[in-house]
Amino acid sequence: MSIAGADLQGAYLQGAYLQGADLQGAYLRDADLQGAYLRGANLQGANLQGADLQGANLRGADLQGAYLRDADLQGANLRGVNLQGANLQGANLRGANLRGANLQGADLQGADLQGAYLRGAYLRDADLRGANLQGAYLQGAYLQGANLRGVNLQGAQIPIFCKWAVTQIGTTDIIKIGCKQKSIAEWVLFFAGKEEYDTKRGSTEFKQIEANFKAFEAYYNHLNS
Repeated sequence: MSIAGADLQGAYLQGAYLQGADLQGAYLRDADLQGAYLRGANLQGANLQGADLQGANLRGADLQGAYLRDADLQGANLRGVNLQGANLQGANLRGANLRGANLQGADLQGADLQGAYLRGAYLRDADLRGANLQGAYLQGAYLQGANLRGVNLQGAQIPIFCKWAVTQIGTTDIIKIGCKQKSIAEWVLFFAGKEEYDTKRGSTEFKQIEANFKAFEAYYNHLNS
């Protein structure tokens, strides 16, 4: 089905079945697409500003260069979606599944990604200034060149594998590794010392934990510099 370039501003498409539909360049500003099935749809360059896409299934859809400013994508399935160069400023992506999504060069300034699942997402050169990534899952995500100034990473799992999750407590410099909590300075002393907890020093797992901490330390220092 092709409705490329169609003017669908404010259209009521809640629960619509649009698998594989051609909506390239369509004008869908403020459209209601809540719960819509858009798997594999072509939405390249579409205008979805302020659109309601809560719970929509967009798996594998092509949204390259799409305009999604202030769109509501809470709980949406965006697995494997192409959002390269898309504008997602202020978008609501809470709890969205963005596993393996291509967000290269995307504008996510001020976007709400709390609790979002970004495993393996490609975020090279993405602009995440002021975004909320609280509790987000970023293991395996690619963040080279991404702008993370002012990002809220409280409780987020950052993209380095290790035995224990490394998280920030509140907005302080208290870091939790597994069940242990210390300030960044205290963790630096711990890793420089000889004390052991459950993981043997010198082991691969210990090195992974230390590497994860150092990455989180770098994030914290960068965001507070």
